Amino acid sequence: MRIFFLLLFCFLFSSLSFAARPLSESAKFSLITCSPGTEVYSLFGHSALHLSDPANGIELVYNYGTFDFNTPNFTAKFIRGKLEYALSRAPFAPFMQTYVYEKRGVYEQEILLSAEKKQLLFDALEARFNSPDRYYMYDFFYDNCATQIRDLGQLLYAEEFQLPQADSSRSFRSYLAEYTAPSPWLDLGIKVILGRGADKCPSVSEQMFLPDYLAQHLTNSQTPAGPFLGKKKELLPWPSVHEPSLKDHYPLLLFSLLAALFFAIAFIFPNYAYIADRLLLAVVGLAGAFLCFMWWGTDHAATQWNLNILWLSPLYLPLLFGLKKIKTNKFFTLLHGLLLLSYLLALLNWLIAWQAYPLPLLPIFAYLSYRLYVYKWA
Repeated sequence: MRIFFLLLFCFLFSSLSFAARPLSESAKFSLITCSPGTEVYSLFGHSALHLSDPANGIELVYNYGTFDFNTPNFTAKFIRGKLEYALSRAPFAPFMQTYVYEKRGVYEQEILLSAEKKQLLFDALEARFNSPDRYYMYDFFYDNCATQIRDLGQLLYAEEFQLPQADSSRSFRSYLAEYTAPSPWLDLGIKVILGRGADKCPSVSEQMFLPDYLAQHLTNSQTPAGPFLGKKKELLPWPSVHEPSLKDHYPLLLFSLLAALFFAIAFIFPNYAYIADRLLLAVVGLAGAFLCFMWWGTDHAATQWNLNILWLSPLYLPLLFGLKKIKTNKFFTLLHGLLLLSYLLALLNWLIAWQAYPLPLLPIFAYLSYRLYVYKWA
């Protein structure tokens, strides 16, 4: 999935009228699959459709991963998950040049269609492109550049389009981990920000929210005429697969050292532990406030019902002003009790794995639990 930034020329081209016309016998549609990039918006790859009709001078890419930068309140809508994405249309050559520049792999597979089905697909794409329906509300798991293409199989063949059988015992979160592993800090951030919805085990159809799995499952899909996709044709070299290394464990190592440092301060320099605790609680409380915003302040379904809030709690922010009053002040005693309760619930969730917690933060969780005990009963 990627927020695809086209060249200015492509934007100008996509705004031109291009009325649907009869395709030649040599016309063909292909599924384009692009390898993941290094930026957040390109981390999970990208999918698009390529229409090649040399007899009519047509080399186009239909892309569901674009949006309009001129949208009013663009930044606010983007952050809050209210930004509409759109079907765009651009020349094939500039599209490919973007991936040459980014040094990313690209392959295509012909969509095996009759002349009648090709024309039907072309007409449908052009009709949608030239209507308000070209815009749709993006959803990370359920409505993106890959799922929009997936649904074209149903458009062309209705109930006769047969998806393959595949493993459906893995969660959305585990699929994402395949792509975030090379970027351990980003991997940690995604694990923290995603809610319980990421722990659902997707169906075969839902697995196709990822471009690689879209290509894999469509390759094995069947229509009344046979396979839906042809063989892969490499257009740009595919990058090598990530090899596990020590770097993958940097977050766990760092937070383990940080927790060890806080424990050492608490035992060796107890007079300074209060200062260290307030600093840590401020960071944790702000993180909790951010998670609350992503849950209740945005339309991002993937960040809702996030049980990380049970221990990354915004309640730490008011507690900053009453750490030493927990034993004597009723308000701070109540606040402390609520935090202890949330920690017990967090521990229960960790044991039953209702929502997967980020392992690298376990040492910080352990330290905070200990300090909550100390301020009340030590």
